[in-house]
Amino acid sequence: MPASLIVGLGRAGSGLHLPALHRLPAAIRAPGDPVLGLDPHLDPGADLPGLTRVTSVAEAASRADAATTVVHLCTPPTDRAEIAATLAAYGFRRLIVEKPLAADEDELDALLAVIREHRLCVVPVSQWLDSALTTRIEKIVADGELGRLTSLAFRQHKPRFARGLRDREHPTAFDVEAPHALGVALWLAGAGRVRNAGWDDLRTEDGLAPRLGAAWMTLAHAGGVRTRIDSDLTAPIRERRVHARFTGGKLTGWYPCSEADHHAQLVVDDGRRRTRVTFADDAMSACLADAYRHFATSAGRDIAGVAFRLAVNAEVVRLLAEAKRRAGMRAGLQAGTRAGPQAGPQAGTGAGPQAGTGAGPQAGTGAGMPAGLREAVR
Repeated sequence: MPASLIVGLGRAGSGLHLPALHRLPAAIRAPGDPVLGLDPHLDPGADLPGLTRVTSVAEAASRADAATTVVHLCTPPTDRAEIAATLAAYGFRRLIVEKPLAADEDELDALLAVIREHRLCVVPVSQWLDSALTTRIEKIVADGELGRLTSLAFRQHKPRFARGLRDREHPTAFDVEAPHALGVALWLAGAGRVRNAGWDDLRTEDGLAPRLGAAWMTLAHAGGVRTRIDSDLTAPIRERRVHARFTGGKLTGWYPCSEADHHAQLVVDDGRRRTRVTFADDAMSACLADAYRHFATSAGRDIAGVAFRLAVNAEVVRLLAEAKRRAGMRAGLQAGTRAGPQAGPQAGTGAGPQAGTGAGPQAGTGAGMPAGLREAVR
């Protein structure tokens, strides 16, 4: 079985990927398979059980078969293309890339160019697409159990003060939680465009982190569905919730809030009966398991399903870039009118226009992506 190399041992690499790797079943990854870790910024004395530290990509290539090793690229989204090119130069071809794929459109284009040039096999980390909750909602949408989907609303709230004040990895609050929800929205409702967006700073008595307090955005999907995403990183409680309205009912789902408890909940209301169910949902392990199965069965070659998932995640970056542009313009307008009423909804308060209930043909599950997008990332 292949070795694993985690590049970037921050929160994602050491706190999410490493534990999830050790939870994978033996049929996918044997307990004795080596896990290498590379992060020049990590304290040399840091204790990471189950991981062997290396000091360079060259050393990693000398310790494992680069052609079969699965690389977990968990560095900040601002320098992915350069790192991917370096990995490719040493023969590494199989990459699992953390969300978001890139911090902006230019960096996304650079990363996709490296992927094409070196024929890399890339699986983006989009664990909410592997979530058991998303799968159940997807089935309800596809089967028409509650009629046609009309709106989606996501709440992604948690207190993130300490990490936010020292964060050098995420440029804005849009880059923290929103990529998860945006990917699900595209997966369930099809292609969309940003209608409006905003952000807020993270403030405490001890410091300020610009644009890292909260973020919100609204989307209009091609099939008529409306989506709203709210992420408040100054909230006193944790919540990862999705609410969906249909022509014949509604549902509310709660994703697991942390790695402490991998269970989700789903309430479905068709107007006559209301049902509630709780079930196991270790989405991160499911995401990595799917990636390792793909690498094992495709011999490192891309397949349509993975290419489409890469396309969805690339579109997430582009839509987030547009949301940041709109949020920046809104912030500039508000800064110029401090003496007057604030325009539009405030980030993190849930105020302002809610996700609509626009009718129109259903986009279909995972359908309706922009023309040519699938081919653009091959």
